[in-house]
Amino acid sequence: MQAQIEFYQNKLAFEMDPADLFAALETSTDYVVVDTRKAHGYEKEHIPSAVHLPHGQINEVSTQHLDKSKTYVCYCDGIGCNAST
Repeated sequence: MQAQIEFYQNKLAFEMDPADLFAALETSTDYVVVDTRKAHGYEKEHIPSAVHLPHGQINEVSTQHLDKSKTYVCYCDGIGCNAST
C-alpha cells in the first residue's frame, strides 16, 4: 500500500489538471503550454498562448531553443493519449 501512495505522490508532483494550469497561467509567467498533437488538432483548437510541438518531432534539436528556466506543461488529446508524456 505504501508503494502505491508513493507512486501517486510522485506522479502528482509532475502533473497538473486543467484547473491547476489555469491558476498557474493566471498567477505566473513561468509556465509555457505545449500542444503536442498533430497539426490538424492544433489548428482546429488549442489553449490560447500554447506553442505547437507535435510529439513526433520532440527531440534534442527541436527543443534546444526552449527556455530552461520555464516549466513546460504538455497536453494532447486526453487521458488515452500519451503524446504529452
